Amino acid sequence: MFFSDSPLFDHRLVYSKSDIQIYQLLYKYPYVPFTSSERERVNYSSIDFTTNDRDYISRNVYFSEDNPSGKWAQKYSGYLLEYKGEDSLEIIWKVTNIYGYDSCPVFVNISINQSPTFTYSFEKNGDYRIDVPLNDLQDGVIEVMLTTSAKLDAPNDTRSLGLFLTWMGLVNQ
Repeated sequence: MFFSDSPLFDHRLVYSKSDIQIYQLLYKYPYVPFTSSERERVNYSSIDFTTNDRDYISRNVYFSEDNPSGKWAQKYSGYLLEYKGEDSLEIIWKVTNIYGYDSCPVFVNISINQSPTFTYSFEKNGDYRIDVPLNDLQDGVIEVMLTTSAKLDAPNDTRSLGLFLTWMGLVNQ
């Protein structure tokens, strides 16, 4: 696959002559963008990461791990949820080894439909629950992207680990 065919990069052609093409990289997506057919299948407004249900449409989450406490998401992860006018996005995660992160405090950036919406930081072990206010959204499927400023360096685990999630959902406060 050529760079110009990649769904992971937003780019523009700046030079073309015969067989030579030069592109300017404008943006690198942290994961493969969600397709319209995936968006059409979304009929849930929350994700319970403590189950082994794999019917959720997401990017960069280790749903295949059999852990009843939750699931690991990579440093960049994406989720689709069905929005029906709820006023908040609730996210719950656990931190059991803050000193294993490659920097501290750790910042979690939350984007809704590719628009930065909320930032939260943590610097100690514990259970975390945040409510992200939702404004000016139209009913339908929304894309939630979580980005952490650091990754966890876990012994004997080569995966990219960002957050250990237990629940995410759209709620009314």
